[in-house]
Amino acid sequence: MHKSPRARSVALSTLGAALAVPAVAQAGFIEDSKATLSLKNFYINQDVRNQDAPRQEDWGQGFFLDFKSGFTEGPVGFGLDVQAMHAIRLDGGGRAGKAGIERTPGAMFPLESNGKAKTDFGRVGVTGKLRISKTEARLGTLMPKMPVLTYNDGRLLPQLFHGAQITSNEIKDL
Repeated sequence: MHKSPRARSVALSTLGAALAVPAVAQAGFIEDSKATLSLKNFYINQDVRNQDAPRQEDWGQGFFLDFKSGFTEGPVGFGLDVQAMHAIRLDGGGRAGKAGIERTPGAMFPLESNGKAKTDFGRVGVTGKLRISKTEARLGTLMPKMPVLTYNDGRLLPQLFHGAQITSNEIKDL
């Protein structure tokens, strides 16, 4: 099929306009974005004195990268949040008097298939978000702080939930 120079010109100008629209729509998405890096050093000592059980100790360093985008411009805005976490075991305690046992696993790090604690672990969570007027809908990885559900950050890495959440601020002070 042969296209005239005018048809090529129209096709190229349409393509150029189509490529320029996402750049304009992404202005709020990029300008309102922010990323934070948090570090958490955590030590736990479970010295069980009333039971015949070994003492368990864990010490780890956690890294938490939280990226929150803004919303695209327009009546319906889209955004994306990413949470990346990684934990490194600094020390896993020891088991005195037991030959051949490297470490007694504690409760901070997940266990390998052989029963030993992992030396590091991590996870990544992605959340898509949609804004219409003053109402936001989120789908994916959530860290809610509501009266009926709150994530736990009392360990090395915070607890994550997966699901959907709708928050509306259409009515002021409600």
